[in-house]
Amino acid sequence: MREYSWLPPLPAGRQPAGMALLGWLDDDRAPRLCRVSGVPGSGKSLLVTWLDTVCRSADGPGRPAAALSMAGLGVEAATWLLSRQLGYCAQSTDQLVAELGTAALPCLLLAWDLGQAADPTGIVEQLLIPLLALSGMRIVVETATGSAEEGALAAGGPAAVMDLDAPQWTDPVRFARWYGRLGGRSPFTAAQVYPNPSLAKLAATVPPGAPSERGTVAAWWSTVSEPVRPTVQALALADQPLTTRQWALLPDAGRVPEATQWLAFCALPDGRWSLPAGPVRDAVLDGVAVDHRVIAQRLTERLAQPTGDGRMFVGADQDLLAVLLGHAVRGGVAQPLLDDPLFLVSAAPRAVTAALAARPGTPLAAAWMRAGYALIDEQQVAVRAAVLDTRLRGTAEAIRLPNLPQAAWRGNWGHWRERSARPLVAMASGQGALAGRVLLADVDGALVLLDQVTGEPAGAPGPAAVPAGIRSLVCLADGTVAALDGGQVGDQGVVRVVFGSGAAALDGLKATAVAGLPAIGDGCGAVHWLGGLSTQLQTLHNGAVTALGGYQLPTGGEVLLVSGGVDGTVRAWKPSRAPMPSPVDSRSCPVVAVDVGGGPQGLIVASAWRDGLVRVRRLGEAGRTVDVRLGSAVHSLAVTGSGSVLVGMADGVVSVRLTP
Repeated sequence: MREYSWLPPLPAGRQPAGMALLGWLDDDRAPRLCRVSGVPGSGKSLLVTWLDTVCRSADGPGRPAAALSMAGLGVEAATWLLSRQLGYCAQSTDQLVAELGTAALPCLLLAWDLGQAADPTGIVEQLLIPLLALSGMRIVVETATGSAEEGALAAGGPAAVMDLDAPQWTDPVRFARWYGRLGGRSPFTAAQVYPNPSLAKLAATVPPGAPSERGTVAAWWSTVSEPVRPTVQALALADQPLTTRQWALLPDAGRVPEATQWLAFCALPDGRWSLPAGPVRDAVLDGVAVDHRVIAQRLTERLAQPTGDGRMFVGADQDLLAVLLGHAVRGGVAQPLLDDPLFLVSAAPRAVTAALAARPGTPLAAAWMRAGYALIDEQQVAVRAAVLDTRLRGTAEAIRLPNLPQAAWRGNWGHWRERSARPLVAMASGQGALAGRVLLADVDGALVLLDQVTGEPAGAPGPAAVPAGIRSLVCLADGTVAALDGGQVGDQGVVRVVFGSGAAALDGLKATAVAGLPAIGDGCGAVHWLGGLSTQLQTLHNGAVTALGGYQLPTGGEVLLVSGGVDGTVRAWKPSRAPMPSPVDSRSCPVVAVDVGGGPQGLIVASAWRDGLVRVRRLGEAGRTVDVRLGSAVHSLAVTGSGSVLVGMADGVVSVRLTP
């Protein structure tokens, strides 16, 4: 096993387990799945998150890793979050598996809290097992002993199994020393709670003289005073971590400061408190008659703030709204909440996604799930509202969200395709005879024209189709349209003039046209400007140029070219001058589209990366940038003369504008 100069501390004597995990990771002959199992509280999640910390350290294993808590997630949400970490914009597990299979790179996935997922066995069967079939994939996942998800994983093939209840994974001397440092004068010895760290933390809070003959959990619960018990039970029913302020707003949670004295073992490192499924929560809720409808109603009375304009829940705590939704779902009264778009954008998106995935069928649910990749981890209510509102525009059952909070951008219009329609592969903003139009081409070569201002169909585009298999469209100043197939990196692209007058002499991977003259980006990172008497070129990227846009500046007639590369950088170059010394933008993800143009408020550069992020930068506003995600992978961008940005995706095209 390789040497590590530094390893994060691993408490409770778990060093043998940590070293064994590192040994498994370094052993290419070991099974590519490692299951960390054990009873609740045995430290499974702690061990997997410790490995995540090691993998992110400077002298870690050197294998790209994605790490994800599965708490509260269904298959869709887990796919979206994992896809984003890996630098893709996959809307489904099939898309993610296909993307990773094409990349054929080694990858390590660390997953924990699987037992707290919204659909544990679905995540195993529909996500983890298909990913495990990829040759470069290795997975570490924690599962509770005897759980359904453990059985589902066992059916997926060979695995290295680490059962943390077995004594060989815990050093008893270090465990006893660690237990002694927890303080207190508990009647339970280290040997009685070995090797379970959570049980040890709970035992340390039990005072001397407590009835220990019934076991640790019962002894602890017997010491919690009767007036405080409803507050502890309220936290157990919340089913997710909460801050003390959030906890105090739950029904019957009137003694939070006192309750924390008995729940030191439930304090999380981020300051929140949680009683997850396991023996402690079972004891706390034993014999409690729970009416989820009543709890949901009481939470609604606390959280709703009627304003007369339908904004009942806007401004309420999103995590508490998620708790409300959970009780409403279990009480069978969730549909009014799920039919309220302002509730959906106000509540924590992971809870909303889990609830909608279990109750599909409405236009609102369909729009949310198609935009889910952009919504699932977005913390700003205003941005979630802008995304959902944009997704609902141009649909067959269009719903407009009323009284939206103001985000940094808004959608002007949307043109969305039905799921059964052929995917769009290219988009261009029209010029010359096609000025004011948006050109779209699908995977079969069929062309569509839209009005640039309204997004409505705008007549026939001329010939019925371009050749199938194209990657981009270029519209020249005289209205000539060329289709570029792109090819693979390192190959020559093929350009075919589709309609209009004139000819376009374009060869290369990426092309654009400025002032009637072409520019080319090649597979070696160079941008070629074919203007003037001779070709000019600059090598701007490490690796292939993957995106190219241009604009003729209104003053002086200079041309500004903006390029993006597989290296993740966006660079600007005026062929009459040296390139800018620093990138316009840079991210650790390949660029897929760029454009530059002038609007009423100055020069705008729009860039899109493979993971679905679109960044709009107003160069005249001290570098103001706005990030936009719409939930789908982007293939084309166009900055219009009005200052809007057209975003082309496989399932549609939208026009967005920065707000003042």
